[in-house]
Amino acid sequence: AVSEADVAPLGNASPNMAPHGCYRCANDADDDEGGNERWLALAVETDAHWATLQALVPELAGLAAGTADERQAQAGAIDQALAAHFRHKDVASSEADLRAAGVPASRVVTGDDLAATDTPFFPALSHPTAGTRRYTGVPVLVDGERLPLRRPPLLGEHTEQVLHDVLKLPAAEIERLLAEKAAGY
Repeated sequence: AVSEADVAPLGNASPNMAPHGCYRCANDADDDEGGNERWLALAVETDAHWATLQALVPELAGLAAGTADERQAQAGAIDQALAAHFRHKDVASSEADLRAAGVPASRVVTGDDLAATDTPFFPALSHPTAGTRRYTGVPVLVDGERLPLRRPPLLGEHTEQVLHDVLKLPAAEIERLLAEKAAGY
C-alpha cells in the first residue's frame, strides 16, 4: 500500500542529491525590502561537487557530510548554511563562481533577465511610434525554422488592404468609407 509519506511533496529537495534547492541572494536594490528578489538554484550531484562547494562556502566547513547519504541526513543544516552564505551575495557573481568551479548552479531567470538579453524569445524590433523595443517572440519552430518576426501594426495600418484584398470592396466604396471615417483611423 502507498502511504502519504511515499508521495509527500519534496519542494526543491531531491531524493538523490543534497544540497538541491534555491537560495535567496541579495535583491537587485540596495536594501532587503526593495527591488526584485534574486535566487540561486544549486544541485550537488557528486561528492566532488560537494568538496568544491565546501571549499567555496566557509559556512559549510563544520559539516562533515562527504557522501550523498551523509548530506541527505544533514540537509537541513546544509540548507541553513547555504541560505546564510548566499543571502547577501550577488546572484550573478555567485552563479559565475560556482559554475567556474564546476558546481551545477544557475540564477533563477526572471522575465526581466530574458527581456534584457537578445534572444529569439524577446527580439528587439523597431516600431515607428514606440522606437526599438523587445517583443515576445514565437516559441516554436516550423520545419526547423523560426517564423519571421514583424513589429506590431499601427492602428488602422492595414485597413485599406483588408477592405480591398479580404473583403473585395471596390475602390470607390473604400474611398467613401475612408472619407466618412467609417474605416481607418
